[in-house]
Amino acid sequence: MPKVNFSGYSFDGPFKPDVHELPTDAGVCLVCTESGYGIKIMSIEDAANIRKHIANSKRNDCWKRVAEKDVVDVYISLIENKDDRAKCAATVRSGRKYKLACEETY
Repeated sequence: MPKVNFSGYSFDGPFKPDVHELPTDAGVCLVCTESGYGIKIMSIEDAANIRKHIANSKRNDCWKRVAEKDVVDVYISLIENKDDRAKCAATVRSGRKYKLACEETY
């Protein structure tokens, strides 16, 4: 699986948000879509169980609505410790130069 870096953190992906493809491990997920400039993050998810979190997320409709060409990809950094996940999510979130479209209403 290829690796990509966001704000100094390494993420595996892309995975499709199909729950059978996602791990049940804890981690930080970047739910992304394509853009004219590469990958655009729609939301950043901190999850104790990635598969369960993505499957039950209130943001599923937003991801589908905002996705370019109906492409939704998930990039994952497996991080067990809750505080470390929160730090990773905050660091990646603060490094964005744009608002995360699917985090505005939640």
